[in-house]
Amino acid sequence: MIRLENVHVRHKARGGGLFRHDSVHALTDATLEVAKGEIVGLVGESGCGKSTLARVLTGLQKPTEGTVRFRGEDLWKMPAARRRKEFGASVGVVFQDPSTALNPRMSVGRVLRDPLDVHDRGTEREREERVGELLDLVGLPGHTLRALPGQLSGGQRQRVAIARALALEPDVIVADEPTSALDVSVRAQVLNLLVDLRARLGLGMVFISHDIQTVRHLADRLAVLYLGRIVEEGPARGVSAAPVHPYTEALFSATPSLLEHTERIILTGPVPSAVNPPSGCPFRTRCWKADDACATAFPAPDSAPDGHRWHCVHPLTQDGPPSHPVPSAFPAHTARSTS
Repeated sequence: MIRLENVHVRHKARGGGLFRHDSVHALTDATLEVAKGEIVGLVGESGCGKSTLARVLTGLQKPTEGTVRFRGEDLWKMPAARRRKEFGASVGVVFQDPSTALNPRMSVGRVLRDPLDVHDRGTEREREERVGELLDLVGLPGHTLRALPGQLSGGQRQRVAIARALALEPDVIVADEPTSALDVSVRAQVLNLLVDLRARLGLGMVFISHDIQTVRHLADRLAVLYLGRIVEEGPARGVSAAPVHPYTEALFSATPSLLEHTERIILTGPVPSAVNPPSGCPFRTRCWKADDACATAFPAPDSAPDGHRWHCVHPLTQDGPPSHPVPSAFPAHTARSTS
């Protein structure tokens, strides 16, 4: 459905003086595929580029360099009207916070009908029927149509947001941390709804979350990002059970019971800046296996027969836990390494 090929996204940095033109490297040389009917999970630290990658996948962000292909065709070379009609209808988006993603002055019925009106789908009666179908699809009662978003619970608002994303019958949904703003008691309900919709509708999905356990069980494939680069990718269960990149192991070690060896790994060394990323592997400033070879160039991809790919000069063996000292907790700057 969608393929990113060597995509770069750079933003102009704020400040820096009158004659400085610094750039934030939000995404660097990213290559990723999303097939119809599969779920791709994205994980990494805050600021690693997950949301930027989501914006590129949904056409909300044009890459600085690289190619985005939609059904094999260069998305950004398509005429704007065709890109809006074909791509816009094929990719739905579920944002992180439903309280800000929904217009507070529009009723739920109007929110759900809006994409149908914009894309001129069907007759008046068919649109009304479609709105009712969407409400049933996400398990909300009919009287919800008359309510304003502020009159609903967080879980109900997110169901409305999911229904809106499904209005045009997309092939792929990009969900950017769709449960992080919800209470624990309703997260499972929303996640079960997404799994059910995938099974019933054959949806492809890109699922971004700081909850690695959830991504592991929900996704078919997993991509791990660090400082704007995809450092490891492959079958979700394979990557989570036997990570090859040192960063992936450190990230997963923060999640109890995710790895066979559950000792938490401390990351020392300077945290690199996205304005001035280090040469070679961006993780080398915090990696216990780094040497001069890691500073030369970003490692070429290596892979296993099952499609597990990684970029590392010194990949981990699966003989046991890392040989460096393992303290009991993360320092302050890495305590939220799964977010």
